[in-house]
Amino acid sequence: MESITQKRCTLCAKTFPATREFFGHYARNGNFKSNCRECERARVKAWRKKNPQKATFIKSSTL
Repeated sequence: MESITQKRCTLCAKTFPATREFFGHYARNGNFKSNCRECERARVKAWRKKNPQKATFIKSSTL
C-alpha cells in the first residue's frame, strides 16, 4: 500500500494530502504551493478586491 504525503496549509493550518487536488503547483519546478486551493482562492479574491486597477490591468494584459 502506497502512503500519500500530507501537507499543512500555512493559512488555515489544515492538513491535506499533498496532491494537485488540494494544492496548486508551480509550473517552473513542480513544487506545491504553501496554501491550500481554498485559502489561495480567498487570498487572490481579497487582493483583487483591494487592487482593482492592478487586477484589471493584469487580466487585460494576459489576454
